[in-house]
Amino acid sequence: MSKDPALELLVQLTNRAELEVPVILTLPGQVIAGTLISGRAFFAEVADEYQDGVELSPEEDLETYYVVTSMRAFHDNYVEPLPDESDGLPPADQIHLRRVWTISPLSERWQPLWRGDLAKVVGWCLGAYAGAPWEAGQAEPPHE
Repeated sequence: MSKDPALELLVQLTNRAELEVPVILTLPGQVIAGTLISGRAFFAEVADEYQDGVELSPEEDLETYYVVTSMRAFHDNYVEPLPDESDGLPPADQIHLRRVWTISPLSERWQPLWRGDLAKVVGWCLGAYAGAPWEAGQAEPPHE
């Protein structure tokens, strides 16, 4: 599969300018709606979610310590490939979302964060999914 050049540009701009853009993605067998965020923001939030306010100490919780420090290292060293000569922006291979609603034929569920292969996206549009409980006013939004 090849990447949609317009979606790749939106991801590139999001990574470069730390934008937040509501999107709905179509992948084989599912629809995923959420807020497009940068790779740096994604890794920072993964570390925050995993740490969940716990004081980091390798002596007390080695697993948490290594997971959180590894995710923070991805955040701190989120090095994008060298710019593509055609447009000056680094190519994007991954897409990162926050506050995600996933819809498949068998279920619907929310996730705080999601990372996927940009080349697997077969369709997309800008906007929030009105069917998510927090968008329809039926529930409080998931914590961020």
